[in-house]
Amino acid sequence: MYEFDYLAMYNRETPYELAYISDEYNSKRIATLNGEATWWWLRSPGYSYENISFISCSGAISMTGDNHFRPSVGIRPALWIKLK
Repeated sequence: MYEFDYLAMYNRETPYELAYISDEYNSKRIATLNGEATWWWLRSPGYSYENISFISCSGAISMTGDNHFRPSVGIRPALWIKLK
């Protein structure tokens, strides 16, 4: 059976690097609740119909996502519009 090497395809060295996108903008994506970093949902789907991509506490983007039945995770505005 042929086994595809996703790590090589996406130029990643570990499964963590394949599942998360971590870049120089992590700090700008960090959300806080009561003074502590927290993770939040994106609109993008994860790897299955039950999963939704999210931003981790460190600001990294999860590509595989997590189960959407978690009630303790928040959402954030996709963008801010300045009206004046």
